[in-house]
Amino acid sequence: MRLIKAAMGAAMALFAASASTAPPRPAGAAVQLPNLASCPKLPAEETADRTRRSPLPIPPAFRQMARASLNHVAVSTTSGGTVCINTVLMHQTAPFRLSADKRFLTFAWDGDEANGHILVDRSGRGQVVETGRAPVFSPSRNRLASIEISESGFGALNAFLVMQVQASGVRQLARIEDIPLHADWRIDSWAGENCINLSAVPQSRVPTNWNDLPRARRDRYVARAGAAGWTLLPAQGRGCPAA
Repeated sequence: MRLIKAAMGAAMALFAASASTAPPRPAGAAVQLPNLASCPKLPAEETADRTRRSPLPIPPAFRQMARASLNHVAVSTTSGGTVCINTVLMHQTAPFRLSADKRFLTFAWDGDEANGHILVDRSGRGQVVETGRAPVFSPSRNRLASIEISESGFGALNAFLVMQVQASGVRQLARIEDIPLHADWRIDSWAGENCINLSAVPQSRVPTNWNDLPRARRDRYVARAGAAGWTLLPAQGRGCPAA
């Protein structure tokens, strides 16, 4: 679990430094508090096993755009609405991150034998996407991708995901689940908009001491967009061509 959190933290730093194509909110514009009362009432059977007895904490810097109850985190949209995140399975979250244009809010979360990463697109009516780990933007910021694969299946994504950033909302371009169950999958870089370099550590090279995993020899992979969609395969040669 420490390894998962460390990997999420590194990816979150990449996300925080990125900006999307959406225009920023005008300077001085008021931020409307989200309306927690608009979040749906959950059935008793859905909340019966929840062990957390208090709302997830909202960092002070985000309390003008996010509020929490026992079952939800509500986030204000840039149009003044509210989008709700079901947090029943979540026990704790990593620090919230906000893209430079304030459109995308993300946070990592842990629960009972589960973990994931939430992306909130605050544009339009708002959208919540589970990305497994923090997504990484393409050079144009028009696309983003994430990958999270675990042999245990405790991750909330367990797939490779590519999304298109639209004027309002994001649209899934690819979701690939048939991927080798290696350790520490990560996106190393985008090369243009249609090719992504990735890497992971095969189980045969995972060290006994997981603290040594960052120094293990990695296998390289390439994800490419083609006429038939996206593919993810072992890298040949140097991987993606230079953008």
